[in-house]
Amino acid sequence: METPSPEFVDDLFRFALLQTGDRQHSLEVLVEALANTVDRAHQWRTQAHCFLWAAQFVSKQLEKTPPRKGADLDEVLAEAMQDPRSNVRAALALGHLGRVNSAEAIHLFRVRAQEMRVASERFRARTTTAGWTETETQSRINALKLSEEERAKLLEAMEAFPTRRGGVERKLGMAAVLLGVVVLGGWMRWEQWREGMPAQMQQFMGRLLEAHKAAGDGGLERFHGTAGETADWLFLHGMEGVQVPEAFTPLPLGAARVVDWNGGKLAQFPLPSLPGIFMVTETDTLKLSGEHSASGRAHWGEWSGAWMVSGPYAFFLTLRGSEDALEPLLHASFPSQTNLPAFERIVRWFSGE
Repeated sequence: METPSPEFVDDLFRFALLQTGDRQHSLEVLVEALANTVDRAHQWRTQAHCFLWAAQFVSKQLEKTPPRKGADLDEVLAEAMQDPRSNVRAALALGHLGRVNSAEAIHLFRVRAQEMRVASERFRARTTTAGWTETETQSRINALKLSEEERAKLLEAMEAFPTRRGGVERKLGMAAVLLGVVVLGGWMRWEQWREGMPAQMQQFMGRLLEAHKAAGDGGLERFHGTAGETADWLFLHGMEGVQVPEAFTPLPLGAARVVDWNGGKLAQFPLPSLPGIFMVTETDTLKLSGEHSASGRAHWGEWSGAWMVSGPYAFFLTLRGSEDALEPLLHASFPSQTNLPAFERIVRWFSGE
């Protein structure tokens, strides 16, 4: 493996700074992490494998000192990252770098899915309260970089740093090699994790419903058709190549709109059988990995949902009610729509959420 790239170094610096809030402390940890990473460069074929080990090494070093709130980090980000558990802070920070998805971060730092969901929602609530969009939040995180002077001093310090090969580092190196195989090349572990995928999709369903509430009734258009007839409409609204799974194709729809969400597009179609919404979004916005052939059920408060991931899109059918209410919609054949409820009724429902 070649010397770590500038992007590798900047991401590792962001990872440390998000957790510590202290630039100098992050640099001190980064020197040791990079020196040991370069010393073990022969152990990994790719920088992706190497980065996972380096992130683990940094998190272990940061466990030795408590986080220093907001010393060199934006106050909003510093407060959003506060969590007494170091492994949760590490998983949250890694999830915002875009190198791995939340499932891999959860596995890497042994965080429960529920803990990650709560931490992510707290982070989002704090940044939203500050008036930041998700795009702006990510831009601010991406802006956390080393200065050229810091980068030069970092290289000097790395050359002077004596690499150590203690038992802890050897164990970390072995663990990282195994983890790289599991995360990037081992499909078996992914299949085992998929049994818990509804917990992840439950989180996404909650966020999609929150996006629906935040949008109110803005941008709603009349739509007379079924979910299986949405491809042309979605194409005209910037979502190309959508193929609705067969289970959802007969759903009758009463209105439609596309909103910007999480750096991508989210289509919302309220159902005549209110209250219910059929939603389509790009899998990239969910940061999913794998072959995208999964499906299942999820719950969020008083809402029940069915989801499917097919190709580059994820599909959600959500209803306010028990899961039993989903069955007729998923298994019945619907006649063509001739008597849709008043469009105004749908608008009032969206406005009144």
